[in-house]
Amino acid sequence: MIRFLILTVGCLITLPTIGQSTFFKRYDLIKGSTAGFQSVFRTPNGYIASSIVSDTSGNEYLGYLGISESGNIRFNKLDTFLSSSPKFGKSIKLHDGNFISLFTGQWFDSSSYLNTISYIVKFNENGDTLWSEKLDSFPDRLFANKIIEGLGGKLFLLLTYQTANNTDPLIVKLNSSGIELNRASFYNTSTYESGKVITLGSDGNLYVSGIGRKFITNKNSLWIAKLDTSDLSTIYAKDQLLNCGELNDLIQLPNGNLFVLGDTSRYFHKLSLSPRGSQLAGYWFDTSGTLLHYRLYGDSTLIYAYKKTFALDNGNILLISDDYKYDSLQIVMYEIDSVGDIIRENRFGYPHGVWGSRINEVTRTDHGGFAFAGTLGSDFEGGEAWILILDSNRCMDPTCRTLIFDKRLISVPENQDIRSEITLYPNPVNNLFHLKGLDPNDMMQIIVYGLDGSMLMERKDVFSSSPIDVAGLPNGMYILEARSDKGQHFIKFVKE
Repeated sequence: MIRFLILTVGCLITLPTIGQSTFFKRYDLIKGSTAGFQSVFRTPNGYIASSIVSDTSGNEYLGYLGISESGNIRFNKLDTFLSSSPKFGKSIKLHDGNFISLFTGQWFDSSSYLNTISYIVKFNENGDTLWSEKLDSFPDRLFANKIIEGLGGKLFLLLTYQTANNTDPLIVKLNSSGIELNRASFYNTSTYESGKVITLGSDGNLYVSGIGRKFITNKNSLWIAKLDTSDLSTIYAKDQLLNCGELNDLIQLPNGNLFVLGDTSRYFHKLSLSPRGSQLAGYWFDTSGTLLHYRLYGDSTLIYAYKKTFALDNGNILLISDDYKYDSLQIVMYEIDSVGDIIRENRFGYPHGVWGSRINEVTRTDHGGFAFAGTLGSDFEGGEAWILILDSNRCMDPTCRTLIFDKRLISVPENQDIRSEITLYPNPVNNLFHLKGLDPNDMMQIIVYGLDGSMLMERKDVFSSSPIDVAGLPNGMYILEARSDKGQHFIKFVKE
């Protein structure tokens, strides 16, 4: 039986557009709904959003919301086939125009034991379930991570298979009807975690990356593996010995290299009372699994919860994330070139952002834009679901802050060691700011540039612990260069 999920529709904020419709809209789900929209995709009649929702009795189901070009509701449907509550998952759009959701369900049995299992559901643009499969031939600790589509409609599922002793990556191969063809559990003995991201390479092979905890050093390490799609045999699995945090995305670039996106903070939880900040981390590999280079991005005092990356037609990479500190929440879009230098940065805030708000998924639309799906507010408060449609990766909201970087003017050699150590606070700046992360007795040379590369201020022989006075600068955006005998570092800041 189909049940209605939507009670009221919130405000509609219309943004300037180029071509297709661009909008932000909020949808107030039934009280108790826990996850907002999990994904949103373009369809011939507008968009379809999938969600995990609760009924008035507290039962959780998959829900589908059809949305018109202007953001109005066309239909809402509920999939009630599940015997356990869906908690989290991922969806993709298939080449046949339909959609697949891979998600984890959890429930307590009569002995109060928490069972964890994975499911897969195929649905069409009208929110009708075409088929569903429960991966019940596995033990009861199976977590859903990623799903991709291969040649001939084959599906590859990346799962976490948890046993009493290990947490292993597991690949399951299905045909287009959801029937299992084969599976493989590959385990790199130097790691103790699981696969996180997967992509299909142009050579027809699977590339998988994950993290593992080193018990001797008590640090996380990144690994990358290559698998044959025909029998899921391992071609190689390499431990990169890189101290990293979470991994979020893996793509192949137009030049054939691989790009892995993650962050530097492993134990962040969105409901923590004192969350620790992190930086975005990008890792470049060739197809043999050799690390080419890596870069860090963003402010280490902020938290980057959601992360997604796209290969652009011009050969650059687009990084999309949300960062927030206290109750301030922003969408951040970095465009970086093949060596990792930032070319452009866009930032624009959520209306009425509150703690717990977040992006859940970003998908590319067929007109070159992006569809964002997320939650506004804490899970435990029954947050609103929201959708943001952008025409392109360019910033069109007049409140959006855009930074354009001309490397001919401001690019200089950079020491990676000092890059990861220094932060500037507060940012935005009023009159004074401090540098954090170095020995307080280190001597620094401080230079402030405008965005056109012109030098506006210079301070020599400054202790790194000393406050820096920028009261004489007009309000705006600037680039700080901090030099010491250990190297040099650039930080963007805002003067208010």
